[in-house]
Amino acid sequence: MARRKRQQSKKKHHEPFNVLNESRQQLRFFKQILQKNQREGDRAAEALSHRKLGHAYYQLDQQWQSLESYQKALEIYQELGDLYSVANDHSNVGNAYGALRDFKQAIHHHKQSVELSEKEDFKDILLLSLTNLAAIYIAEKKLHKAIQTYRHALELSRELEQPVIEENSSHKLGQIYVSSTGITARCSRTR
Repeated sequence: MARRKRQQSKKKHHEPFNVLNESRQQLRFFKQILQKNQREGDRAAEALSHRKLGHAYYQLDQQWQSLESYQKALEIYQELGDLYSVANDHSNVGNAYGALRDFKQAIHHHKQSVELSEKEDFKDILLLSLTNLAAIYIAEKKLHKAIQTYRHALELSRELEQPVIEENSSHKLGQIYVSSTGITARCSRTR
């Protein structure tokens, strides 16, 4: 029993290292695949490789490289007219800008994703883009916009039967209400 606990403890201790190591391996692998796709002239596969590289860089907290990879994927998907992937990668670019704390650009790209997803009825991308956009609004302290956006995401998550996102959106709304009520109460006490 004690031996099992030590093994579990060691496993937990090494877990962040394993994730980091896995991301580095993915990075090497996707760079190789990207080069192969570029040699073969397969633009769609090249775009997907750029997206996968963006994800790997994002996991390694290398946001500038992540942004660059996502932007390349977005550019290629736009050339190819793949609107679903364009919507998806606008959201990825928005996430990278958000991690870099460039909220103006993050909001711009998430809104592009939301607009395209609504127009083309890409409800799965729309749902993710709404939750990403709401998170940026919270970081910007634009609570009213965050509430509106999370409400929209909550409605859509119910429609799409996405209980995890529904729970997350409900939780975030609750946090906003509690924090804004707390702020209002503190302000009224200091007057």
